[in-house]
Amino acid sequence: MKQIKFELKNNFPELNYICPILNRLIIQGNKHSVSIQHTQNGVYFVRINVIKPDKSFIKIKRDLATVTEELYKRIAEICDCDIPVFNTDSTGSVICINFYEAYSKIPRLTDLKPVPVKNKVDITSLEDMSFYMSMELKNPYPELGQLTGIMNLILENIIYVGMRVKQKGNSKLLEIHFMYNPSDKRASLTVGFDIVSSSIDAMLITNFNTYFAVSGNSDSKFSTMNSKGKTKLIFNSVEITDERKEQK
Repeated sequence: MKQIKFELKNNFPELNYICPILNRLIIQGNKHSVSIQHTQNGVYFVRINVIKPDKSFIKIKRDLATVTEELYKRIAEICDCDIPVFNTDSTGSVICINFYEAYSKIPRLTDLKPVPVKNKVDITSLEDMSFYMSMELKNPYPELGQLTGIMNLILENIIYVGMRVKQKGNSKLLEIHFMYNPSDKRASLTVGFDIVSSSIDAMLITNFNTYFAVSGNSDSKFSTMNSKGKTKLIFNSVEITDERKEQK
């Protein structure tokens, strides 16, 4: 087993819930990659990709506190066929990766951690919403419930969320980008879903990126719905009035 630790420039506490999902997807045989990249301004960041056969994915890009020559050397030593297992500390200040030569050598993984649920304002009708989107997924996604919980947890501290649909032939890939700072050049977390359709396809395909702020004056939430063998990912957002604030 080989081990590498990345010290992050800023804490990413949601890693406590993201790492078990990454590990589960990797154990299922999905494609994965880990690399260190840098910008023209000399900012170094770790990039983690896990991609499913239908092109659905989870991508992480987080700035690193320090990058040493030894760290670069260790990354170069890692074989493309080695299997990564991700862990972090309680604050999400580091990413620890254990690399194994075979699946049989990986110890039993921990179960997915329950994601704390924030008390949300009840949205009773479409008239209450300032933004609503429904997306039908093309294939089953067993980890979707856990993933939406993480996305909602991030929304409590996030500033910008970006969405776009890439269309190639009959295939549509929905990308959702989460940024903590409007000046960021990279999304800390990006998730992609192979979808059949969404309720706002035209807008998302026309605009390369559709970004909107998530602030203290709005209540936003991702949720899932299963009906007649179909899985839907739903996003809604509502402006919080004084009356609604009293309901919280």
